[in-house]
Amino acid sequence: MTMPITNSTPFYPADTRFIESLRAFLKNYRRGGWLTIHGAAELAGVSVRTLQRRLADEGWVFSDLVSQVRVDVATQMLSETDATVSEIATHLGYSNQANFSRAFQRWTGKSPAKFRRESVAGDNKMTSDRSDSNDSSGVLVGAGPGAGHECIL
Repeated sequence: MTMPITNSTPFYPADTRFIESLRAFLKNYRRGGWLTIHGAAELAGVSVRTLQRRLADEGWVFSDLVSQVRVDVATQMLSETDATVSEIATHLGYSNQANFSRAFQRWTGKSPAKFRRESVAGDNKMTSDRSDSNDSSGVLVGAGPGAGHECIL
């Protein structure tokens, strides 16, 4: 479903890498589904062909960029939320969980359930490792902004 676009202001600041800006925009602009290349070009204030050229200059095609954003959102949701696989599939625009699970397996080499189990196991290991680094005052060494793992988004 394509939504009418009324904003003619480019969505990427001049001092920011185009692909990273487009990736962030695709992740956040989800009204009525994923943007088409036509909608993204219109929001960028360029023609479809110019958008394709700019993507190609950095080694991308639009559909691959959308797939990468879906991978990023899916892995973040599996790692950081309690949303069911079915809810994640719906959020990402899949008609059913099976189609999403096949795509996720293709992207990552793992099923969504296995990815989530490994992610939870990794978080538990990090928590265990951090608890080993407490000093005698009970303050967690290395805690605070920037500590731990970063989100890939």
